[in-house]
Amino acid sequence: MKVLIYPEPHPIRNSQVLFDHVAKRFLPSLRGSKPDFDVRVYATKALSNRLGETVVASIEDRVIRATPDEEAMFRGNLRAWESEGIPRWLSLMEGSAVADGYVDVLRRIWNEFPFDVIVHWAENGAVT
Repeated sequence: MKVLIYPEPHPIRNSQVLFDHVAKRFLPSLRGSKPDFDVRVYATKALSNRLGETVVASIEDRVIRATPDEEAMFRGNLRAWESEGIPRWLSLMEGSAVADGYVDVLRRIWNEFPFDVIVHWAENGAVT
């Protein structure tokens, strides 16, 4: 089974790494996958920086890195939380306009790593 761990790349509450603590909890599954499981993690630059490049380098063969265009989209979605951020986040959760870019990210990942399951947390209309 191919498992994609998908730490939320959308900026929430003025942060690109709000769920980094959750991503850290999945690190052991990346280092010691069972033979029937191929586990990979999607990582943005912000998440890699927060986890530490040494940690990320230790699991490099398990990391699917965000492309420069994806990074630009995430930075573009980093808006003032109260005025613009919340409506953009709600659009992502509902699977409407903002989710389209994230669906493209998931398609690109799937073309590289045809996952069977996505592990994520929070609400995300693109994943749904």
